[in-house]
Amino acid sequence: LARLGVARACVQRGFAYAGVAVLDEHGDEAFRLPTLHLAGRQLPPAAGITHDALIDVLGEAAVGAGATLHHGMLVQTVDAQQGYVTVGTGRVFDADMVLLATGAESPLVSAVFGAAQPTGMQHIWWHTLLPRPAWLDRSTWMAGSVGRRLFLVPVGMTHAGLAVVTSNTGMPPGTV
Repeated sequence: LARLGVARACVQRGFAYAGVAVLDEHGDEAFRLPTLHLAGRQLPPAAGITHDALIDVLGEAAVGAGATLHHGMLVQTVDAQQGYVTVGTGRVFDADMVLLATGAESPLVSAVFGAAQPTGMQHIWWHTLLPRPAWLDRSTWMAGSVGRRLFLVPVGMTHAGLAVVTSNTGMPPGTV
């Protein structure tokens, strides 16, 4: 983000912090890890930001650099060799670069890159925003039994991002 020139805007719209706390499944802090200043001392070592705010920052920077953005179109086909994208209306775009946010299970991903090969353990992720607890001043990871993790990240003065991941063990939906 620093190389793209948007790091300061991300810090302004997010929550700057230093360090990661690692907790056990009972909520007891096991240890803390410092975060390094990867982009120099002029920026904080880490920052949380909501997905929407990050997309806004990147979109504004892209438009400022001369890009034309097309949002919300249903993509039907992608010719990766020629750089053509056909949308649901039949319109064909010729692009220098195409960025698609489809999700891993999209048929479009398989059409462009081929069928995904199943790997070992599969994971299920749940994400949400919630009010930021006053004590949350760093990214916090909670490690439970194998395949069970919780991530809590301050993303603003009033909000935190929560991600819960479990392994897909064939349990019925809704059970953890």
